[in-house]
Amino acid sequence: MNEEEILKLVHTLIGKTEPVGDTAVDDIRKANVKKLIAIMKELHEDIHYMADKYSKSRYLSEKEIANECNGYLDWLGISNNQ
Repeated sequence: MNEEEILKLVHTLIGKTEPVGDTAVDDIRKANVKKLIAIMKELHEDIHYMADKYSKSRYLSEKEIANECNGYLDWLGISNNQ
């Protein structure tokens, strides 16, 4: 699966998230947003873990993965000081 297909699947599984101004609908969408945020938090934790664990590895392939993770964290404006 490519990134677009994965995102489409995630959004299909979570459900719609954009509010529409109807309390009954928006209550459901708020719950969906909470699911989306929980998933994002877990993914960010995974990325942060890899950035920390492998940034000083003796293996170049592991360092390259850590560099990718650190680049993403930098893009978010998150400093990964070790």
